[in-house]
Amino acid sequence: MQLTTENIVINEKNGLVTLAFEAPTHPDAAIRRLLSVFAEIPNPYAFDWLLDFRQVSPLPTRVHLERVAAKWETVAKGRDIGRRTAMLYGFKVAASVNFETRRLFPFRTVRSFDHIDAASAWIQSICCTEDAEALLV
Repeated sequence: MQLTTENIVINEKNGLVTLAFEAPTHPDAAIRRLLSVFAEIPNPYAFDWLLDFRQVSPLPTRVHLERVAAKWETVAKGRDIGRRTAMLYGFKVAASVNFETRRLFPFRTVRSFDHIDAASAWIQSICCTEDAEALLV
């Protein structure tokens, strides 16, 4: 399975990047594309991200996430504090996946979603009490 198409929307006004894979995609190809998008966008850490992985199969592994986190740290250098990432899988992921993702991206608030409506509402909301409390810790 290869990456055949994706949709990237950069909304500078709202500070949101949406990357949606629209065809069956192997996680290796999806992660390569995500890493290339980081390089294509000036100051990618200044944006919230909605990553639609519903067409990515199998689920990206911890190794994939570690690769993204290592690249992200070289780009963001902690300048993304308070920004959000919504990861849409189309099904509920195990709590361990959420924990690992949050550990790998300590300055961002990262959540996994199984429905696009919930992911969109959360990523576009102005304030999230849980997020504000996390910044005070």
